Amino acid sequence: MAILALVLFQGIAGGQDWGAFLAPYRIASERGQTGTLRGAAFLEPRRPEGTVTPLGGVTIVVFPPSPRLLADLEAVKTHARDSARHYLEAAGGVRKIKEAYELALYEAGAGDLVFTAATDADGRFEVPGLPTGEWVLLGRHEQLYHKASPRVSPRDARGKFLLEPPPSGYRAVTFWLLTWKVGAREEMSVELHDRNGWLTVIEEERTQGVPEKKTP
Repeated sequence: MAILALVLFQGIAGGQDWGAFLAPYRIASERGQTGTLRGAAFLEPRRPEGTVTPLGGVTIVVFPPSPRLLADLEAVKTHARDSARHYLEAAGGVRKIKEAYELALYEAGAGDLVFTAATDADGRFEVPGLPTGEWVLLGRHEQLYHKASPRVSPRDARGKFLLEPPPSGYRAVTFWLLTWKVGAREEMSVELHDRNGWLTVIEEERTQGVPEKKTP
């Protein structure tokens, strides 16, 4: 995992002229030319007379986009359906690309240009102080679905460790990917809902098998 993160970091950072890329954001910030992003995340009603269901706990990260970042993310989406393995690893792939890009920005001295937020119980969030320029939003929401854990008898469990336990459930993970341009003193609003998600995939949840209790 550490090697993969390093490879991703080197790939994203390699060949990038960070000084020229970040200069417009620095100038805008120094001049107070910033805007605000407000948004709401929700599930749309299934019936015409229904109401929306707010999505709390959606994690939001906003940062300056680079062509390499967007290309790497699109590659994950493009190949997610190539095989069952690619599909199950897609959520982790998006997370690793995001983390590698954040690391590259921090290493370039631009950690302050990584903005994070999370939706509240009403599904709302706000990101103030965005310098004018191009930005990308990456949102993530997951829903965990449990299933019964596998039972392992004491005799089978004795002296053994299950290196690859069967899935104990799965997470339905939805990502949103939006790009836009922020103007000075501009207030923008976005909606993240179940019909405009950028990518929805499954991520398996695995736990160690539970030894079976003897009945008297």
